[in-house]
Amino acid sequence: MKLIDIIEMANNAYNDSFKDNLIRKSYALRRNGGDALAYFIAKELNDTFDEDAKNDIEQLTEARRAVIFAYDNLGKVIDAFEKELEDRLQE
Repeated sequence: MKLIDIIEMANNAYNDSFKDNLIRKSYALRRNGGDALAYFIAKELNDTFDEDAKNDIEQLTEARRAVIFAYDNLGKVIDAFEKELEDRLQE
């Protein structure tokens, strides 16, 4: 499996409302603006891609792991914002 195959898979799953900022284009065009989340996804997939992986299952497993790690951390950020909002609303 090639990196572009994984990026295309992510692109096809990406929120339709952002189709103007396709992941594959955002990665190439980020310096000129674009969808920062799409760029982040493509960059993360690029950074964790292993050309020496034995097969597609290893490639997809690593891509999934990278996105789950980011998802978990984004959840923690959301939780922190929610807690701060609750604290401020109770003041």
